[in-house]
Amino acid sequence: MKKHSIILIDDNPDDCESLVRGFQTTDLSCVIKWYDSPEKYLDYLSDIDYDHINNILPILIILDLNMPGIDGKKMLGIIKANDKIKAVPVIILTTSTNQDDILECYANGANTYIQKPMSFEKMKKICDSLHNYWFKVARLPQEGIYPL
Repeated sequence: MKKHSIILIDDNPDDCESLVRGFQTTDLSCVIKWYDSPEKYLDYLSDIDYDHINNILPILIILDLNMPGIDGKKMLGIIKANDKIKAVPVIILTTSTNQDDILECYANGANTYIQKPMSFEKMKKICDSLHNYWFKVARLPQEGIYPL
């Protein structure tokens, strides 16, 4: 089975660990690449050789909103303005339930907005739902095959 690459941009290592463990309870074979700040992911993107980009782009990006420096809303805008990665679905996974945040994220291209759960059992359910929807129901471009 093909290993999918999922990018997680979140400054909280506990949330990252919970998400990784949650996906491990599904039958999804994936590698989660964690960046603890948007700046680190942007540094990674700036080093990509776009002439040889196949198999570098993720199948999903999971993004927290509340981070120091470049916050998640600003990072969402950066992702959706970048012709090389804008087709990658972005899932907002955050503690915020603020309606203004929700509206702004969807208006700026978020594909899903989920409130972070307070327990690992709920995180497992979220990961199972994400797995079922994004990898069994939705049709995604082949990993690494995006319009350049």
